[in-house]
Amino acid sequence: MKAQTILLLLVASSCCIASPIPRAVQRRAEIPEETLDLVYDSFVTVFRTVQATYPPELLQEIAKELLATGGHFQFSDELNAQLNEKNVEVRANLKFALEEIAIAASGLDATDEVVISKVHDYLDYAVDVTINSLPMDVIEKLVVEVLQNEGSFDFTPELEALLSEALAAAKVELRQIIDYEFELFEDLIELDDAMRALIYQIIDYLADETYQAIPWKLLEEIVYEVIENEGVIDLSDELNERIEETLESLRQKLREVLESLETLFFPKKAPRVVSDETMQLVYESIITMFNSFRDNFPEDVFQDIVHTALINDGKFAFSEELSERLDVALETVRTAMQKNLVDLAVESVEGATDDVVARLNDYFEHATKVMFEVFPADVLEEIVKEVLANGGVFEFSDDLLAMIDADLVRIKESMRDLFDYEFEVFPELQELTDVEMELVYQASDYIVDGVYKIMPWSLFEEIVFAIVSNDGLVEFSPDMVARIDSTVEEIFVELKDIMDKATDLWE
Repeated sequence: MKAQTILLLLVASSCCIASPIPRAVQRRAEIPEETLDLVYDSFVTVFRTVQATYPPELLQEIAKELLATGGHFQFSDELNAQLNEKNVEVRANLKFALEEIAIAASGLDATDEVVISKVHDYLDYAVDVTINSLPMDVIEKLVVEVLQNEGSFDFTPELEALLSEALAAAKVELRQIIDYEFELFEDLIELDDAMRALIYQIIDYLADETYQAIPWKLLEEIVYEVIENEGVIDLSDELNERIEETLESLRQKLREVLESLETLFFPKKAPRVVSDETMQLVYESIITMFNSFRDNFPEDVFQDIVHTALINDGKFAFSEELSERLDVALETVRTAMQKNLVDLAVESVEGATDDVVARLNDYFEHATKVMFEVFPADVLEEIVKEVLANGGVFEFSDDLLAMIDADLVRIKESMRDLFDYEFEVFPELQELTDVEMELVYQASDYIVDGVYKIMPWSLFEEIVFAIVSNDGLVEFSPDMVARIDSTVEEIFVELKDIMDKATDLWE
């Protein structure tokens, strides 16, 4: 049986004491119509069973005595005896009526004595807990207040609070029924904590909807007529017709609430705007860019940049010769990055033609140039200056944090420009609607923010301390090299998690 089927029937078994479902579960994306029918039947069965157990004559006697006592549950010995008998009878009737639904709903073997015995144990517990948890003291206060107000259901704040507390207590009792079902039926143990929490949410939702559906206005009109008739329940044809219409409306409302469960708790996922394969390619592209930089940036240039920054208190006051070497180094990295990204993209395109390869080269040449142009050299310089001023500690000032935030916005805008250019080079890819493009932009922004959040600042701090201790010499110990390598691997893992979450945004 599917998960949604089981969840609905579990909830029904709590909210209206329906069937236990001792079956293994599998997640599924929709709730079958037959399952909704079974849950609906469970609710209706409870209502009709209770209605049939209490005949009009008994209700008439209850109404007269309540009017005589001002709403207090101070019944005569004779009426108390009848009510006690009906209490036992309604429990038995509910257990009998729901047993048939339990067997039909779960497909149990009615000849299996062990299983049927468990069903009986469950229904005994569920029915008793439900009836025993009825807030009779709150109901009594409600009746007293209504009669004091001559039939008006204009509740005081105190009574409203009591009703809210009673609803909360009912939810707790219903959860206890679910917990007992988990305990009794071993086949349901595989429902994990997350699934149990979802069941609890559905219980709370159904309890709230049930309370909201109480037809207070109709009840008020019924009480008015009974008071006018001095306790005689002889309702007018018009009011009886209203009652039937309301019952039908409540049945329809129940159906709508049950059908809304699928939308609320099991929403269907829309097709992905961007496929998993594309997301994997994006992830590999980011790794490729990182490796292209690490493999192709000359160590001697990096060493001279670090040394110059140190002796100038973090300022990028490079000599003309070093600036030229840096420009050459960056172009070397950019060219290698472009080639590696094109090669990666070509691998993902089956039978890539010369035209496709040429357009890929065009796009990645533009993309890598944009990436290098938006590289926040000014922000990086401010970071280095502050870190050195702080003795190597990475504690940024508010001004620097504001610069970083502004730069992130600039990078996000540049990423959007890249999407526009991509569609110019590959117009056949532009099949996304404006809404879908906005989702793509949101996910792109999420990735930019995510990459910033996983920056290994503590490792950067250790690297700076090591370089400063070596008088600007970029020469790390084996332990530091191992730390750098392991951190890079961790970042790759975190990056994959970011991409997975971004994929969720792209649905």
